[in-house]
Amino acid sequence: MNPNSINDNYYDLNSLQELAHELALEIKAGDKIGLIGPLGSGKTTFVQFLFEALGGNPNYQVTSPTFNLVNEYLTSKGSLLHVDLYRLQNIHEWDSLDLDSKSDGKIIVIEWANKFTELKSYFNIILTFNYDLEDHLRKIKVLRNNVV
Repeated sequence: MNPNSINDNYYDLNSLQELAHELALEIKAGDKIGLIGPLGSGKTTFVQFLFEALGGNPNYQVTSPTFNLVNEYLTSKGSLLHVDLYRLQNIHEWDSLDLDSKSDGKIIVIEWANKFTELKSYFNIILTFNYDLEDHLRKIKVLRNNVV
């Protein structure tokens, strides 16, 4: 994969899992991945697949951290922090999460990454999800290194 590329493709559940495996090969500790998309578009499902692709226990159910804001999962490639910004009201609440002090050497995946414009440059990779109800396919745009 070109490290500075934009991909825009359609994915069913199987190919969403393949995308997670593909990204798991290139991401490393310290990377920050932003997920953007409406409710039900596949963001948490993608995190489940990424967790498994990073060597996490496939019998463990990854859940959305909507209420506790941050979940941490252990994988064979280190810790994965799964963050959900849906309920945050302002950038000060983001600051109070203090992720920078908790994230050293961890992979961070953040749902609702577009919640605050101040975070635009925070991410190495951004995935934008849209879901086609009729075809049951997700259209996912993968943006690397903030290429626009």
